Amino acid sequence: MSPLEITPQATTEKATMKILITLAFTLAAGLLAAIPVARGADSATTGAKAGTHFAVHLPAAADFATLVLKSEKPVLVDFYADWCPPCRRLAPELEALAKARQNSLAVVKVNVDKFPALAARYKVEGIPALFLIRDGTAIAGTSGYQGRKQLEQWLDAALKAKPKN
Repeated sequence: MSPLEITPQATTEKATMKILITLAFTLAAGLLAAIPVARGADSATTGAKAGTHFAVHLPAAADFATLVLKSEKPVLVDFYADWCPPCRRLAPELEALAKARQNSLAVVKVNVDKFPALAARYKVEGIPALFLIRDGTAIAGTSGYQGRKQLEQWLDAALKAKPKN
């Protein structure tokens, strides 16, 4: 029998593999859906009262100029998606950072699925993507999940850097 010959056994094995792959993806999707997002964060992860959030979710594209570009303090912009596991993992870290630095830094979350034009403007190629914006200009950027300590080190270095002329 040649390797390309189709037999009842080969057909059954392919069908079984297809079912197993479908089950694996279904299971993975269910596990990813169980990861909390920032809106569901509570005092256990952020130190804030349930329902209190320091990171602002961009309500409309038109609000970007007011919340980010015209802000008097530096703004950390998080480009994210609800379906993104690293974004979900980063959400409580950003919420805690927003609370800790609420007097000196604003945190604005931009959903790339709702605002693709903003993501394109900043050339976001992967998420989560973070941009530090001061006086309407992006002065630093990074992507991927970072723990709170790494995030604070990156942010402190970016804030200390002198603006490019």
